[in-house]
Amino acid sequence: DVIAEHECDFDGPEECMMGWTVTAPITGAVASNALPSVMRMFAESSTLSETIYADYKRVLQTLSSKFPPESHWVLKCPLHLLRLDTILNVFPDAEIVWIHRRPRESVASWCRITNSVATASHNHLTGDRVGRVALDLFTSMISQGMAARDKMQREGQFHDIQFTDVIADPVGVVEQLYSKLGKKLTAETRESMVQFVANWEEQRKKKAERFPGVRAGLADFGLTDEDMDAFDDYEARFGLVK
Repeated sequence: DVIAEHECDFDGPEECMMGWTVTAPITGAVASNALPSVMRMFAESSTLSETIYADYKRVLQTLSSKFPPESHWVLKCPLHLLRLDTILNVFPDAEIVWIHRRPRESVASWCRITNSVATASHNHLTGDRVGRVALDLFTSMISQGMAARDKMQREGQFHDIQFTDVIADPVGVVEQLYSKLGKKLTAETRESMVQFVANWEEQRKKKAERFPGVRAGLADFGLTDEDMDAFDDYEARFGLVK
């Protein structure tokens, strides 16, 4: 069940790649079994990525017209790691917040979500094939993300956060980040976050009751502990415990 793996509401937070659909229908690629080829083009073609992000910028500018000038966007999608150089070309004043999670957890999570979407769409990107696609995608995202970060030497625009800290104290982590970025976190916004976290925790409990049982792990998608050795450098660099 897709909802069991990826909660979403019409007025809630969602992956910002939905804004790419003008140029690159990534979500459709997952459903149509075309994800590997689409992502390969995105990762390897600077011309395509520049076009995607230029169109994406226009989408955000259009949406921004409904908000006060001092507002800012908070955008989230792991796929951005493939083109950090392009992002900072198109959005030169962007602040990159990189949340670090153990790859064995994030890869397994991605496999479950993709497998659910593919199964619902009746395509063949399931089982072990999902695992191989996930491993290729995550090794590319992380290696290209680190390489672009090192090459650009714009370290002041990068902010590292541990996923475990977000889970332990999400509001506190955001408060610290806002302070670091010199952003004002209003009492209203903070209270909205507190309420969101409370509602999220309640929904998680209900979901656990609705979908009991053991969740699929790496082995269910044909991946092994040895496959995760591909992320040793990343884990060492950012202090992730194996």
